[in-house]
Amino acid sequence: MIRRPPRSTLSSSSAASDVYKRQYQRRVRGQISLAMQLLLSDASTALIGYAYPAMQTIKVIKERPSDSDETTQWTIYWLMIAALYLLDCTLGAMGVYDYLPLWNELKVVFMLWLMLPTFQGALWIYLQFVKPALSK
Repeated sequence: MIRRPPRSTLSSSSAASDVYKRQYQRRVRGQISLAMQLLLSDASTALIGYAYPAMQTIKVIKERPSDSDETTQWTIYWLMIAALYLLDCTLGAMGVYDYLPLWNELKVVFMLWLMLPTFQGALWIYLQFVKPALSK
Protein backbone atom coordinates (compact mmCIF):
# COMPACT_ATOMS: atom_id res chain seq x y z
CA MET A 1 0.00 0.00 0.00
CA ILE A 2 1.36 3.39 -0.95
CA ARG A 3 0.92 6.10 1.64
CA ARG A 4 0.81 9.79 0.93
CA PRO A 5 4.26 11.34 1.58
CA PRO A 6 4.67 14.03 4.22
CA ARG A 7 4.47 17.62 2.94
CA SER A 8 8.20 18.09 3.35
CA THR A 9 8.87 15.38 0.73
CA LEU A 10 6.60 16.72 -1.99
CA SER A 11 9.50 18.54 -3.56
CA SER A 12 10.59 16.80 -6.75
CA SER A 13 14.21 16.97 -5.62
CA SER A 14 13.82 15.17 -2.28
CA ALA A 15 15.09 11.62 -1.80
CA ALA A 16 11.85 10.51 -0.12
CA SER A 17 9.93 11.67 -3.17
CA ASP A 18 12.07 9.39 -5.33
CA VAL A 19 11.31 6.44 -3.05
CA TYR A 20 7.57 6.98 -3.46
CA LYS A 21 7.95 7.27 -7.22
CA ARG A 22 9.84 3.97 -7.36
CA GLN A 23 7.19 2.28 -5.21
CA TYR A 24 4.49 3.53 -7.56
CA GLN A 25 6.42 2.39 -10.63
CA ARG A 26 6.88 -1.11 -9.13
CA ARG A 27 3.17 -1.31 -8.40
CA VAL A 28 2.26 -0.29 -11.97
CA ARG A 29 4.74 -2.83 -13.41
CA GLY A 30 3.21 -5.54 -11.23
CA GLN A 31 -0.29 -4.68 -12.47
CA ILE A 32 0.88 -4.76 -16.10
CA SER A 33 2.53 -8.14 -15.52
CA LEU A 34 -0.67 -9.51 -13.97
CA ALA A 35 -2.72 -8.19 -16.91
CA MET A 36 -0.39 -9.94 -19.39
CA GLN A 37 -0.63 -13.21 -17.46
CA LEU A 38 -4.42 -13.01 -17.46
CA LEU A 39 -4.48 -12.08 -21.14
CA LEU A 40 -2.50 -15.13 -22.18
CA SER A 41 -3.73 -17.58 -19.59
CA ASP A 42 -4.76 -21.12 -20.41
CA ALA A 43 -8.40 -20.08 -20.57
CA SER A 44 -7.78 -17.34 -23.13
CA THR A 45 -5.55 -19.69 -25.13
CA ALA A 46 -8.38 -22.21 -25.22
CA LEU A 47 -10.84 -19.53 -26.24
CA ILE A 48 -8.59 -18.38 -29.09
CA GLY A 49 -7.80 -21.93 -30.17
CA TYR A 50 -11.34 -23.35 -30.06
CA ALA A 51 -14.07 -20.69 -30.35
CA TYR A 52 -13.39 -19.15 -33.79
CA PRO A 53 -12.27 -22.43 -35.40
CA ALA A 54 -15.37 -24.21 -34.08
CA MET A 55 -17.63 -21.54 -35.60
CA GLN A 56 -15.79 -21.73 -38.93
CA THR A 57 -15.93 -25.53 -38.95
CA ILE A 58 -19.69 -25.48 -38.33
CA LYS A 59 -20.07 -22.92 -41.13
CA VAL A 60 -18.09 -25.12 -43.54
CA ILE A 61 -20.16 -28.18 -42.61
CA LYS A 62 -23.45 -26.33 -43.14
CA GLU A 63 -22.50 -24.64 -46.41
CA ARG A 64 -20.61 -27.57 -47.97
CA PRO A 65 -18.44 -25.41 -50.25
CA SER A 66 -17.50 -26.65 -53.70
CA ASP A 67 -13.91 -25.66 -52.95
CA SER A 68 -12.40 -28.45 -50.87
CA ASP A 69 -9.58 -26.22 -49.59
CA GLU A 70 -11.85 -24.77 -46.91
CA THR A 71 -12.78 -28.23 -45.64
CA THR A 72 -9.15 -29.34 -45.79
CA GLN A 73 -8.07 -26.22 -43.88
CA TRP A 74 -10.30 -26.96 -40.92
CA THR A 75 -9.70 -30.72 -40.92
CA ILE A 76 -5.95 -30.25 -40.78
CA TYR A 77 -6.40 -27.47 -38.21
CA TRP A 78 -8.13 -29.85 -35.81
CA LEU A 79 -5.48 -32.52 -36.43
CA MET A 80 -2.75 -30.00 -35.62
CA ILE A 81 -4.58 -28.90 -32.47
CA ALA A 82 -4.76 -32.56 -31.38
CA ALA A 83 -1.01 -32.92 -32.01
CA LEU A 84 -0.34 -29.69 -30.11
CA TYR A 85 -2.45 -30.95 -27.20
CA LEU A 86 -0.48 -34.22 -27.15
CA LEU A 87 2.78 -32.26 -27.16
CA ASP A 88 1.42 -29.99 -24.44
CA CYS A 89 0.51 -32.95 -22.21
CA THR A 90 3.87 -34.62 -22.82
CA LEU A 91 5.85 -31.48 -21.98
CA GLY A 92 3.71 -30.93 -18.90
CA ALA A 93 4.27 -34.48 -17.68
CA MET A 94 8.03 -34.16 -18.20
CA GLY A 95 8.14 -30.84 -16.35
CA VAL A 96 9.61 -28.93 -19.28
CA TYR A 97 7.35 -25.89 -18.77
CA ASP A 98 9.81 -24.46 -16.24
CA TYR A 99 12.34 -24.13 -19.04
CA LEU A 100 9.91 -22.75 -21.66
CA PRO A 101 8.77 -19.37 -20.31
CA LEU A 102 6.93 -18.31 -23.48
CA TRP A 103 5.24 -21.62 -24.25
CA ASN A 104 1.69 -20.28 -23.94
CA GLU A 105 2.48 -17.30 -26.16
CA LEU A 106 4.06 -19.58 -28.77
CA LYS A 107 0.95 -21.76 -28.74
CA VAL A 108 -1.26 -18.73 -29.36
CA VAL A 109 0.90 -17.53 -32.25
CA PHE A 110 0.93 -21.03 -33.76
CA MET A 111 -2.85 -21.38 -33.43
CA LEU A 112 -3.39 -17.98 -35.03
CA TRP A 113 -1.05 -18.89 -37.88
CA LEU A 114 -2.94 -22.12 -38.42
CA MET A 115 -6.43 -20.60 -38.43
CA LEU A 116 -6.36 -17.06 -39.77
CA PRO A 117 -7.52 -16.72 -43.39
CA THR A 118 -4.55 -14.47 -44.15
CA PHE A 119 -2.05 -17.24 -43.45
CA GLN A 120 -4.03 -20.52 -43.70
CA GLY A 121 -1.18 -22.35 -42.03
CA ALA A 122 -3.12 -25.59 -41.72
CA LEU A 123 -3.71 -25.69 -45.48
CA TRP A 124 -0.03 -24.91 -46.08
CA ILE A 125 0.98 -27.84 -43.82
CA TYR A 126 -1.35 -30.09 -45.79
CA LEU A 127 -0.02 -28.99 -49.18
CA GLN A 128 3.65 -29.12 -48.14
CA PHE A 129 3.79 -32.26 -46.02
CA VAL A 130 0.60 -34.34 -45.82
CA LYS A 131 -0.45 -34.43 -49.49
CA PRO A 132 3.02 -35.44 -50.79
CA ALA A 133 3.26 -38.14 -48.10
CA LEU A 134 -0.17 -39.52 -49.05
CA SER A 135 0.57 -39.51 -52.77
CA LYS A 136 3.62 -41.80 -52.38
